[in-house]
Amino acid sequence: MKKILFILFSVLIFTSAAYCQDTAQKKPGIGIDPSALGAVQKDKDKQQKEIDALLEKYKAATTDTDKKNIKAQLTQKMTAQEEARIKRERDEIARQQEKLKTWSATLDNQEKNKTALVNTEVDNLIAGKKNEQPWDKLKSETEKKSGDIKNKALQKAAEAGK
Repeated sequence: MKKILFILFSVLIFTSAAYCQDTAQKKPGIGIDPSALGAVQKDKDKQQKEIDALLEKYKAATTDTDKKNIKAQLTQKMTAQEEARIKRERDEIARQQEKLKTWSATLDNQEKNKTALVNTEVDNLIAGKKNEQPWDKLKSETEKKSGDIKNKALQKAAEAGK
């Protein structure tokens, strides 16, 4: 009984540590996939330069008509910038929801197969095969399936962004 509790506790710690490591790789509040950070930052910098240039034009404008036109351009640029930020946040929410689905599916699968998994673990312990964890095998199979789903989702997102 102690061994089973130890195994379950170990799985919980491992799963929690993996989740924390995944979330720690992302910078809080940026709402984007870390692999796309460079391209997003370049785009944000470009937009900010355009906004700064329009702001300087606005300050230098002498007529009300010019100021009104520049203000409309500023509004348009700022709206585009805000829409891009919202889209990044929505994409991040979708990625996190997919991770939660995968995590939940892994735990459901482990719970459904816990008797067989525990029996396999006990057999491995008796046979001296301490490194073979049936939990890890089941988890890796689930993650592989979710990786295929993630890649398909990223491809769809890339096609939608074109």
